[in-house]
Amino acid sequence: MFQGIVAETDFISPVTDRWVRLTAAPGSNGVVMSFVDIHDLKFAEYADHQFKLLVTAGSNIVYRMSADWTRMYHLKGKNMLVDTEKVTGNWMDKYIPETDQLLVRACIAQAIESKSIFELEHQVIQADGSLGWIYSRAVPVFDSQDQITEWLGAVSDITMRKKGEHALRESQKSFKISAAKYLSLFNSIDQGFCVIKVLFDGNQKATDYQFLEINPAFEAQTGLKDIIGKYMRELAPDHEEHWFRNYGKVALDGMPIRFEAEAVALKRWFDVYAFAIDEPEKHHVAILFNDITARKEIEDKQTFLLKLSDALHPLADPKKTVSVAMQLLAVHLGLSRAQYYEIESKDEYLTSRGGYTDGKSLISKSLQVNEFGVDAKKTFLAGQTMSVRGIESLVGVPVVKDGRLVAVLGLYHKVSHDWSAHEIALAEETAQRTWAAFERAKIEEVLRKTELRLYTVLQQAPIAIAISGSSGEILFRNRVFDELWGRPAHETTARLYSDFYQGFHLDGKAIVSEDWPGSRAVLEGKVIDGEVLEIVRQNGEHIFCAFNAAPIRDEQGSITGGVVLFRDVSVERSVEAALRASEEKYRNELKKEVADRTRELQENYALLQTIYDTNLVGMSVFAPVRDNLEEIVDFQILMVNKLIVSATGRDDMVGKLYAELFPGVKQMGLFDLMVKTFKTGEHGKMEYHYAYDGIDRWYSTMFVKGEDILVSTNLDITERVKAEEERFRNYLLLQQSEDLAQAGSWDFDLLSGALSWSDGMYRLFNLQRGVEVRPEVYLDFATPECLPAAQRIVDHLRNGDRDFEETLEIQVNENATVLHIKANAVKNENGDSVRVLGVNMDITATRETERRLRLLEARQQQEIFQVTLNTQEQERRRVSESLHNGLGQLLYGTKLSLNYLTPETAIENTEKYIQAKHYTQDLLAEAIKETRRISHELMPTVLAEFGLKAAIKEVCSQLQSGVRFNCTVSLGDFKLDNYLELAVFRTVQELMINVVRHANASQATVIVNAKDNEVRVYVKDNGRGMAIKADGKQGIGLSSIRNKVELLKGTISIKGKSTSGTVVDVCFPIYNSNQIKKETHGEDITSRR
Repeated sequence: MFQGIVAETDFISPVTDRWVRLTAAPGSNGVVMSFVDIHDLKFAEYADHQFKLLVTAGSNIVYRMSADWTRMYHLKGKNMLVDTEKVTGNWMDKYIPETDQLLVRACIAQAIESKSIFELEHQVIQADGSLGWIYSRAVPVFDSQDQITEWLGAVSDITMRKKGEHALRESQKSFKISAAKYLSLFNSIDQGFCVIKVLFDGNQKATDYQFLEINPAFEAQTGLKDIIGKYMRELAPDHEEHWFRNYGKVALDGMPIRFEAEAVALKRWFDVYAFAIDEPEKHHVAILFNDITARKEIEDKQTFLLKLSDALHPLADPKKTVSVAMQLLAVHLGLSRAQYYEIESKDEYLTSRGGYTDGKSLISKSLQVNEFGVDAKKTFLAGQTMSVRGIESLVGVPVVKDGRLVAVLGLYHKVSHDWSAHEIALAEETAQRTWAAFERAKIEEVLRKTELRLYTVLQQAPIAIAISGSSGEILFRNRVFDELWGRPAHETTARLYSDFYQGFHLDGKAIVSEDWPGSRAVLEGKVIDGEVLEIVRQNGEHIFCAFNAAPIRDEQGSITGGVVLFRDVSVERSVEAALRASEEKYRNELKKEVADRTRELQENYALLQTIYDTNLVGMSVFAPVRDNLEEIVDFQILMVNKLIVSATGRDDMVGKLYAELFPGVKQMGLFDLMVKTFKTGEHGKMEYHYAYDGIDRWYSTMFVKGEDILVSTNLDITERVKAEEERFRNYLLLQQSEDLAQAGSWDFDLLSGALSWSDGMYRLFNLQRGVEVRPEVYLDFATPECLPAAQRIVDHLRNGDRDFEETLEIQVNENATVLHIKANAVKNENGDSVRVLGVNMDITATRETERRLRLLEARQQQEIFQVTLNTQEQERRRVSESLHNGLGQLLYGTKLSLNYLTPETAIENTEKYIQAKHYTQDLLAEAIKETRRISHELMPTVLAEFGLKAAIKEVCSQLQSGVRFNCTVSLGDFKLDNYLELAVFRTVQELMINVVRHANASQATVIVNAKDNEVRVYVKDNGRGMAIKADGKQGIGLSSIRNKVELLKGTISIKGKSTSGTVVDVCFPIYNSNQIKKETHGEDITSRR
């Protein structure tokens, strides 16, 4: 402060037990100090910190939206989505793909209109640019008028579930196509996939596992290459035991398992889903997994930095600040030594300001910059971290400010070590925060010393000095002050003048509290210069003192206090009386003394004027304006201080009418309060929101009546009101977050043993809110199978030794509920655990959905297998009948005919020989034709060579013998995929054969056309209609057609009457078809004999 620096510090007042901010600024002849109550702001910061802990501990993505959804306030993406920290209006394009935006907007509009919960499953653009799926649910937040003020939402990642559903739908296709699709799926997904064989010893303990099959993403996820047929113990001898135990359990009991775990040997974290496949005795396990190392490193970094901030925030000692930061980082990274160096001697030498060692390494006091490497100075100035690997591995992290190297963080490993990018990033962030905390601590240390020097100067000043607060109460008085009043120095300071002191004006009138110079400076904003008053000392003695006083103002000109200086002038007054009675020779001396005193008072006035200009409270003086009936109709502005001028932006207010200048004062009741104060003489107080005349602020005002004037003090409380509103919103946000996520949070104090629950926790356990709970409540509600897990939870809570996660099934009112429990241990600056914070989330619905999905998949696979077998068996039976009844009979006849084709027959009966020869040739020709027919039924070559039109034309031609078929095929500009052409052909073929064999019809119509992205097959005959079997089942041919239609997501309609025949209408959707850029009209390909 003595070098022109403005200093600021926050502390808890021992008098009011509230947070106060002290600001000290230099004046012309001293120091100006101001005090501001910031208790509400500090409380709001604490509430915001608690909410961030809840978001960090929870697994869901949380977001906040404006009332009309046009702006997103906040989104924490949990590594799936990009975070949004600032208000943004383009969130729709940022997160929602164009294909889903119309659906999302419609759902938002419906939720806003009905003031109900927004709930939707839709696609999103993930942080890596790919598309994912989420389940989003948001609830509206209402104000006191039942109007929506904002929306609070939570998001669950359902991408894997959607992929599973898609794979399940694909599994309903034909066996060959399904196999190809599944292979393509597993080869293309980003997740790693493998199939292993688990090996056991004689005690059924899993000892190793062998890799049987992997997908392409496996190597990218694990870093392992060429591993088919190899064993895990061979690849990573130090692989953790829990991997073998988990996979062994899946192989033995067949139950799938999902878990997150670290593979230290692979230097990665994985999210794993393992399930048994094939016969149980094979011990085959399929594993689907994701490398989540990046997410774990981010969580580790966030947790550490939060712990670091909490540890450094209360520290004021620079050396202690460095020691704590270095200890936390060294223990977290497992370092042998960590030191913080400051730069000296033109960036050449590093001086240690503190550090941490494991007890086996020495702390170096100083070293040269080039000990980190030859180019260390150049690299550090560029802001780049250097790492050196040798017998001892070390890292140097520079801190560069304004282009100058100011500090270096040195980290050491006793052994050779590969520094990971995560460790480097954590060290760089720690270096910046340590520097900031160290500099802050140094400034605070200087401020404490400066405050001590200022206190010493004020106490030793030869003049009485007192500093008062915004209400006129005395906050400080020096030694001379107490000596002049004759009161003991140990009396309480924070009292008004009238509580202790008695005095009189020179006219003999007693001085009341608000008449003291210090009170007038604070309450009226006046500057008192050399006012002489008669004061009564403690022993009853009367003395005269000259007072100087001025208000203390803040940067906005508001009055925050006042300063009073006075000295004993009793002797001077006696001298004046003596001089007036003395001779002329003493008059010159008196004039000189008066001139000296005037000069001194002028110097004091300059100091008081500076204090007046730093006042933190706005002040105004008004005079009433009355009408003919003596009623007050307005107030004329007589005076305003600089803060009022700054707040209104007007410097022309003096002399004008208040209500005419600011009409809003009448609309919001401020004018009525002024009239009431003037008429009753009672002080008027009011907090109000002024949103008129281009002003939008909150104020606290007080009116005091004077001699036909009205004095007003005006304090801007906008920030305090905003802090209160923010604190209330954070409370609602915390409460509604738990409702939305079906979760609850808790806090266990290790010192007191008290367990605190949120409302969500009482709902999860169906207990009355406020009932006292203890950690053993998990044992009381746990199911018998989950008692070991409940005991682990209780042990972790009681010990507070580490962070933990557990899944627990509890019994609440005879209903089973599955909880996912995640907790974080909070430690103090000494590294001792002091509390455990946790979140319980109800995942019962998720578990039940997973179980039903597995059952549905198994059932559908079985149905597909049964249909495939039935179709194959029917095809074999049909081919067998065709060979036996057709081709077999023809060949047998040929064999008999060949018996007549002998040389003897040719000589003896030439005519009979020739007839037998022609007959044999006809039989062979018919056999060849029958063979071609059977071959075409199995796989029509004409379909592959000439397309769908030609193939259907050939079928029509072949079946015209008994039924007259009118066939029309119109495919438009669609080019069908091969599988869809074959499905359409087989459907038409089977329907026409059914007409020939079963309908007893004379004619039939067959229409095949393609339009609107679908292929339609229409077959109508004039036969006897379709008979329904007694058991309600259909024939194998019709079942085969239905299965094809269902597998291809099509529809089928069958109508049959005995008088009008049967109509079958089949539709197949067209996927991935290519439009031919020409128009092809329908062609009549009817063939008739």
